[in-house]
Amino acid sequence: MKGLEYNISRRVNFCLRVVDALWSCFVVAPLVVFYWSGTWKLSDHYILPDNDSEAPLETSSYVSLGIGIAVGLGGYLILPVLQERFHAEWTLKHVTVSRIFSYIYAFGVLSFWRGVWNITDHLVGTELKWSLVCYGVSKILLFLLSSVSSCLSSPFLMVKDHRDDFYTAYPRCRSNVSETSPSFKEFV
Repeated sequence: MKGLEYNISRRVNFCLRVVDALWSCFVVAPLVVFYWSGTWKLSDHYILPDNDSEAPLETSSYVSLGIGIAVGLGGYLILPVLQERFHAEWTLKHVTVSRIFSYIYAFGVLSFWRGVWNITDHLVGTELKWSLVCYGVSKILLFLLSSVSSCLSSPFLMVKDHRDDFYTAYPRCRSNVSETSPSFKEFV
């Protein structure tokens, strides 16, 4: 009887994984892409929008990169404070702060991507041979840095908003992000 229960459990688990994958692929991932696309196009329109020549797009890309670095670093440094104040606390205040943080941080991430992407296109070009070089060099370096999984994301890998570690970052240097210097906590 245990073998039958195990097989049913495995089948149910498999079916749930398929449904989850389909949900991710056909609902969540397209919404993420729409969000990225909309944010990217709004940035094209509002961050130094005079795109009559190549120079403004390049300047706009450097501005995006700067915004991305500033917002990313600021968001990363504020995480311990948010984690300390709102850890596993699902109040209206937490939901509001976490969503505002998420929207600002997501804009920073997208600004960073937009900046790097456009600057790379400008400096390296978009020809197939340079695309292959960028791909190969980046894949080798990501492998050597044990960071290949950084390329993984939608449609099948998602982070849900209701996790207990909403404000937890996983740093590259293995530093304990939740322990910050008292001067930083006092500053914030």
